[in-house]
Amino acid sequence: MSEGNGSRERAATAAAGPVDSLHGRLAFLCTTQETASPPGKILLIDDSLLALDTVSAFLGDMGWTVLAAQSGTEALKMASAPDLDAVIADLNMPDMNGIEVFRRLYAMDPLLPVIILSEEAAISLILETVHAGVFDFVPKSDYERMLPAAVTRAVAHRRILRENQHLSQDLIRVNEGLERRVAEQARLLEERLRREAALEREAELAPLRKEVEIARTIQTSILPTQFAVPGLQIAAHMIAASEVGGDYYDVRPTRDGCWLGIGDVAGHGLSAGLVMLMIQSGLSSLVLHNPDALPHQILPALNHMLFQNLRQRMGRDDHATLTMFRFFADGRLAYAGAHEDIIVCNQVGKVRTIATHGTWVGISEDISHDLESRFLDLDKGDLVVLYTDGISEARRNHESYGLQRLLAEIGRRHAQPVEAILEGVMGTVLDFCAGNPQDDATLLVLRYVGT
Repeated sequence: MSEGNGSRERAATAAAGPVDSLHGRLAFLCTTQETASPPGKILLIDDSLLALDTVSAFLGDMGWTVLAAQSGTEALKMASAPDLDAVIADLNMPDMNGIEVFRRLYAMDPLLPVIILSEEAAISLILETVHAGVFDFVPKSDYERMLPAAVTRAVAHRRILRENQHLSQDLIRVNEGLERRVAEQARLLEERLRREAALEREAELAPLRKEVEIARTIQTSILPTQFAVPGLQIAAHMIAASEVGGDYYDVRPTRDGCWLGIGDVAGHGLSAGLVMLMIQSGLSSLVLHNPDALPHQILPALNHMLFQNLRQRMGRDDHATLTMFRFFADGRLAYAGAHEDIIVCNQVGKVRTIATHGTWVGISEDISHDLESRFLDLDKGDLVVLYTDGISEARRNHESYGLQRLLAEIGRRHAQPVEAILEGVMGTVLDFCAGNPQDDATLLVLRYVGT
C-alpha cells in the first residue's frame, strides 16, 4: 500500500477500534474453516492500480481467485461471474462510490456480501456504510490484519444463505406424497424447519413456511380415503393451494345411508386449518351420538361450540360456510346450512342448481331459528355435485372459471363413472388456471344407483 499521506493512515488506524467493535454484530452467523475456506472467487474494486495489485496479491496468497475492476461501472459488468463469493470495494471512487456500488449489486444479488476497504477516517461515513447494509468496513491501513477475518465471515454468510435456498427447494419436494407418508414426513419436516429457522433466523420466511406446512398437514390428514355407502357411488378430491385454506368435506356411513358435509373456512393459514379441524371433530362426535338426526338438528350444536371456542375463548372472528347432508338409501337427501349451490344432473344430462339456505357457522351463538332440513328426492342415475368456491373462482388473468363452465362440464360428462367425472372436471379447472389455483378447490361427485 502507499506509504504517503501519513496523517490519513493515522486517522484510519484510530478509527479501527470502533470498527472492530462492529464486527461481532455484523457476523451474526457462526463461521467455520469449512464454510468459508478457499478456493473461492472475490471481486475487488479500486480506482488505484497500486491498491488493486497489492490487495489482489494478498488475497491470491491466501488461495482466493481475484477479479479486479478499476471502477464501479466495470465492476457491475463483472458481477455476473459464476460462483462469485464476495465483493471488496473502495469507498471513494470517481464514477460511483462504494455505497452506490453496493446498492446496485444488492439489486442484482441480495445475497452477495460487500466489504468496504477504504482509507476513510470519519466515523460518520464509516457508520453510514454499515447502516446502508454493507457487510463490513475494513481500513486500508490495517487490511492485512482485518481483511482475512472479514472475508471469511462474508463468504461463510453467503454460502450459508445459498444453502438455505437449497433447503427451501428441498422442502417443496418433501411435500409431494405427504398424504401417504404423513407420520414420517412430519418428523422430517420438523427437523428441516428447525434447521431452516436456525439458518434463517434473521428472515421471516421460516416461520411462514412452518405455519403453511402445519396447516396443510391438518387440512389433508383428516379427509376420508374410502367411500362405501350402499346405493351411492362417491368420488371426492381436494387440491390444496400454495397458501393453505380451510376446505372441509366428509363422508360418514350410517346403517341406512350416510352423512355428508362440505364447507369452507374463511381466511387462510394455520388458523383456518384449526377451525376446519374443530368442525370435523365436532361433527364426527355429533353424528356418532345421534346418527338418526337431520342436518338442522346437528348444526346448531356445532355452531354453538364454534362460537364459544372462537369468539368467547379465543377472541377471533373466524367463521365458515357449511352444508350438512343426510342421505337415505331410498334416494332421499336431506340438507341444511349455507354453502355453494347444490348441482343435480339427471340421466339425460339436464343440469340444475339448488340454493342452500341458513346462515354461516361461528358468527352468532344460536342459529337454530335460521335452519330447517329440506329434502331432495333422487331418481336412479341422478348425479349430485358439491364444490367449494376454489372451483368456481379459479382465475385466468381477470376471468373466473365460473358456475356456467362447471355446469356445462358436468352435463357433458354426466354418463361417465363418478371417478372420471371428478378427474375430468378437476382437469379443466387446473387447465383454466394454469395449474395454479388461488384457493383450495374441493369437488364431490355422487351418483344415486339404488339398492
